[in-house]
Amino acid sequence: MSDPYKFYLTQLREPNLQDSVFTNKLLFYIRTCTLSVNISLYQTNEKFSYTIDQILEHFAKDYSEIIRVHSYTVTTWSRQLLTCITHLISLIASTCYWDGKKIKNVDVFVPPTDTSYEFVQALIRIVGHRPFHEQIKSQWSNDETILFDAILMFLVGVTETQDLSCRMLFRTALIDVLQTVAQTTLYDRICLGAYDILGVILPEDELKSLNIAENMVVFFFNIIEQAWRHPTRTCKRMPISRLLQGWFRT
Repeated sequence: MSDPYKFYLTQLREPNLQDSVFTNKLLFYIRTCTLSVNISLYQTNEKFSYTIDQILEHFAKDYSEIIRVHSYTVTTWSRQLLTCITHLISLIASTCYWDGKKIKNVDVFVPPTDTSYEFVQALIRIVGHRPFHEQIKSQWSNDETILFDAILMFLVGVTETQDLSCRMLFRTALIDVLQTVAQTTLYDRICLGAYDILGVILPEDELKSLNIAENMVVFFFNIIEQAWRHPTRTCKRMPISRLLQGWFRT
């Protein structure tokens, strides 16, 4: 997380990037270094030079601006830009679930004073890009799968920390997308995220009227049973506490 990292983030803030921008050095710093930081958050014995607060203090504005600017042109993303934004959003989502700082770190990207919810709207534009849906795999194995997993993880955090007006934005902009993703995705964590958000933003009667309502019940029952039988009380790296939270929301 050095001066070159900041330099390449600044480059990515520009709209209409040419392919020549995506040099091996840029991809190393933005993709590989960001991934390394992300992984280190889950290694309890890992010694890292920066705290989460320091990372967000130095780079959160860059992350937000990169995602906001390029969300408007998601239909034209190159593979290189996709992989860069995927790893940035994945790190953002991880910081919001690290060390019990969900509310504080979500507020960095969705401050209570920002009633336009620019960052949330940028994420909604990205998940609304249908060609990405077709590329989601059953494992955390490609950029599209990692991207959707991270975005829905972050948006779940938003539903738990933001006010009613933000949830109304979700209702108007996300319901159709979430239903589609939940019906078609092969990755359980993405399905869980979609169900989780629907369980928050919809009242019980509307939730039951969805054509995926029965699927939701079966999904949660099966996945909670798998987690209960597993020695670590997890299913596909999802703790049973989160699964039960999603179950009670639906």
